[in-house]
Amino acid sequence: MRMNYITFYCFSPQPRGRAFHAAFRTSCSALLLLSLLVIPSLAQRQRPKILQPQHHQYAGRLLLIPRDGRPISWKLPRMIARIADYEILYPPREMLGDATTAMDADRVIAWAKNQNLSQLNGVIVALDALTEKADAVKTSERLDLINWLRQRAPDLPIYGFAEQANDAISKLVFDDLWLEPNANQAAYLLVARLLNRIHQRPPKVMLTLSNAEDPAIIKTIVNQVATVGGQVIKNGRADLLLFVHTPETDPAKLAVFIETLAKTVAAGYYVSLADVSGNREPLIAALRERKQLDLLQAYAASRAPEQALSKVLAQGAVRLIAAKVLRPGLEVEQLRRAERAQIELMLVRYLEDWAYAGNIRPRVEQYLREQLKADPNQLGETTEAAEAYANAELKLIAEEIFRTQFRYNLHSVMLGNGMRADFQVELLQRFKARFPLQRTSELELDVSIHLPLLIGMSQFLRR
Repeated sequence: MRMNYITFYCFSPQPRGRAFHAAFRTSCSALLLLSLLVIPSLAQRQRPKILQPQHHQYAGRLLLIPRDGRPISWKLPRMIARIADYEILYPPREMLGDATTAMDADRVIAWAKNQNLSQLNGVIVALDALTEKADAVKTSERLDLINWLRQRAPDLPIYGFAEQANDAISKLVFDDLWLEPNANQAAYLLVARLLNRIHQRPPKVMLTLSNAEDPAIIKTIVNQVATVGGQVIKNGRADLLLFVHTPETDPAKLAVFIETLAKTVAAGYYVSLADVSGNREPLIAALRERKQLDLLQAYAASRAPEQALSKVLAQGAVRLIAAKVLRPGLEVEQLRRAERAQIELMLVRYLEDWAYAGNIRPRVEQYLREQLKADPNQLGETTEAAEAYANAELKLIAEEIFRTQFRYNLHSVMLGNGMRADFQVELLQRFKARFPLQRTSELELDVSIHLPLLIGMSQFLRR
């Protein structure tokens, strides 16, 4: 039985020795850019009170009005929040729109007003979704939800996001307002940002790039780190070591990068990996060979740097909150939920960003075009057949990855009283792939694992 002790609660990611220290340095020319980038800070209201968790209840709750019904808009924010044992309340999916249908905003507002505000730690609202296809009068009426929330819960943090400001939005008061043309990343980034504000745990991030001479990617990293409430540091004591596989990395540099990554993960450091190179296979192969997939704290891959980096940084920041802030005050059942959420999200990321995006999606789309004469962007009546094909392909990889990389691993969490809770990964209980919006570009994975507490293991391991 292979036992992995995740020491995220006690290590100091200071490099060990000169040789190890050198591996984490980026080039001077690249790092100079960090000091030139100015990230505007937003005024913060008084820190909200943290609700004391009750027996077996979640550590906290957030209310989310997402941009639409796509998994990236509601499901990913929810999975990230659960890593810190926060539950996200969101409107029923039949009220949410998609790329072709607007949200049923009036029903969503009625739903929001029916929630118990006293049980919430914060609110995140997609403002564009509430006002889509509405005239000026209707826009003002719908956005009055923000004033309604302010009046009934003055201390409740309210975060909003939109593609751009308008007169109606400018009249409202937010604790944070994020204006960004690409709203795909907003919800889960703001989840991390809000939790960092609540718990006052801004992450310090140190970079290792496979090709350090990439100022555009460094600028993106600095912006994304600032968005989740953290900062990039050049040296000293870091919370998170972010490895980034960048485009145009030559074979020699890639070999050094892979070896450094593997050694750093094996040493027990808090490591996250973003692959924006367009070639996911080398890193995944190296990690699989060393059986290290379960030892990363976050992973994402995409040709678009903003997508991969935002997912990695949001997950990594929330994982830090769970490990370094919430752990002493959580009950064992809450810790188990948080640890299970982490493992399930890691599985989803590997399966979506590596297995599906790199290998299986092209085969699904080829099958649709050649065998079913169907359009991958408009599945229609072929949705069920497409899901069956994707499930058959993905489930084989999911079971193999789980069996070789996760099963029987031990996740040990130090409790506030000095005792240790030991959780063992046992079963992949549920796996299902769906195309809820009837197009292959929007994959939704349902993954569930069994993570029991090993009774008596703490006493046994101390002998």
